[in-house]
Amino acid sequence: MQARLTTIAFAGISLLSMICTGQALAAEKTGKGCVVQVTGAVTANWQGDWKQSDEEPSGNVGAASDYWLSDDDLQEYVEYSSAPGESAGKKLVQLMRRVPRVAVLLLNCVSSDGPGHVFIRPAAKSVYEDVPRKAWSYRIVPERTAIPGQFVASSLKVGKSNYRVTAGRLDIKKFNFDGVTGTFTLKATPMGSEDGDKAINVQGSFNFPCTGVGSRCKTR
Repeated sequence: MQARLTTIAFAGISLLSMICTGQALAAEKTGKGCVVQVTGAVTANWQGDWKQSDEEPSGNVGAASDYWLSDDDLQEYVEYSSAPGESAGKKLVQLMRRVPRVAVLLLNCVSSDGPGHVFIRPAAKSVYEDVPRKAWSYRIVPERTAIPGQFVASSLKVGKSNYRVTAGRLDIKKFNFDGVTGTFTLKATPMGSEDGDKAINVQGSFNFPCTGVGSRCKTR
């Protein structure tokens, strides 16, 4: 199961990078993508800014979703992510048959000026019906107990420490062809520790536009 989750996460990051990078953007676009506040045993604050341009693309901050991709976009993703010698045509056929094809929704927030990272995605085996393109609220749970329709925080890093999320909530306020906005809360402990005195609470908000290579996006 761990190998499968790792594969899903890496495929998602590849899609996220491609969408945030985009192709042939006419002008540079920038904006505040997410804000995170950490309290408890450790305190920290960070902001993630999305930035897109032909000269300096960035895939560290933003959202990605199959909902924003056309069949042509998916073919571009396959060409972008295929390893040397790998058959892009065969990979495309396989992806077109999968549900989801790549990822229902990915949310990635990295600090612009310091070490902080949150990556949130649907639980393994979640399909489009589990995460519809609309405002909704979801539980965030540990990966080992997650079921389709719930979300997990595959990565949470504060400073130099990685954390294991024990509980949380994701409230999506808007999810359409303009982008996705919402808030999230997380409870977490350091990896390898069950010490409640080291627990942290995380509150975050995000406003990620649907931009880049997704041809179904209204924001261009």
